[in-house]
Amino acid sequence: MSVNTSSGRNTGGFNAGATLKENGESPGFMAFSLSQAESLTVTAYEYSGAANQITLKISRQNGSKRTVVYGPVNTFSGVSANTSVLEPGFYIVSVYSPSGTLRGKFGISVQGNSFVGGVNIGGWIDEESKGFGAFYVPSPQEVDLTLLFGSSYGSIGSGMLLLDIYYQDESGNRTLYWSSSSAGGECQ
Repeated sequence: MSVNTSSGRNTGGFNAGATLKENGESPGFMAFSLSQAESLTVTAYEYSGAANQITLKISRQNGSKRTVVYGPVNTFSGVSANTSVLEPGFYIVSVYSPSGTLRGKFGISVQGNSFVGGVNIGGWIDEESKGFGAFYVPSPQEVDLTLLFGSSYGSIGSGMLLLDIYYQDESGNRTLYWSSSSAGGECQ
């Protein structure tokens, strides 16, 4: 899924998650661009208890060259880490399970102040699992959500996906805002 705000910024960061494939077979990821140098706070979660540790890695993509700038590190669910100062550019945060673990559910939170140009998230999705992206919209604006599936990911792309959009208020209550399963057109 790709999330793009009309302001071109994702204030405060982004949260995402999906299925964590067994034995590190398929990582979950979040990809984004930073407009200025900053340190990020990254927290990975394993919600199902299938793995007592998960592996986290951050890479910088520059053209066809990908360089690891943080990790890979094995971390416990819910433990936050601060990166060194990352220069402006395009980054990919990957989360994967260690060898010998079962399939589980992961989440990742990346907090920063200069996310620009949208955020892409992905992970393993099957008929029994859901993925999510969560973000803060500080002012009224359009948010373009694009689901990438099928040939978008070659032979490993999923079939058609469904999208539900929820609004979460300050007290934590969620309300279904829009659903592709019940709508015939675009979300307004």
